[in-house]
Amino acid sequence: MRKISIFLRGLKAAFGDETVKTILSMTIAIIVLAALVYMWIEGWGFIDALYFTVMTISTVGYGDITPETQLGKLFTIVYVICGMGIFVALVTRIANTVLRQSVEEFEELEEKKAERRQQKHLH
Repeated sequence: MRKISIFLRGLKAAFGDETVKTILSMTIAIIVLAALVYMWIEGWGFIDALYFTVMTISTVGYGDITPETQLGKLFTIVYVICGMGIFVALVTRIANTVLRQSVEEFEELEEKKAERRQQKHLH
């Protein structure tokens, strides 16, 4: 349970980071913009367009929805090239912050345990 709470504090620290907030805003903006473009080009509903943009930018790409038009396919190429870098930057920054926070807390816990053991041996 303690490890989960440390992880959650790491997530809280990550989403409190100004760089994460900025990159997250950029990621959301590019996803929403791309969804609107797919709605216009492919005639998809918002949910299908949003689903496709998230699956594409995250490189999951189930393939259940794909662009049918030449313009949609060309837009997807540009979207992947631009969007994936932003998405990877976001995920990397979040992961680094969570890991750094978690390692610091685990090290503090280990130091406290060592201090308690040392105090027991002195008494």
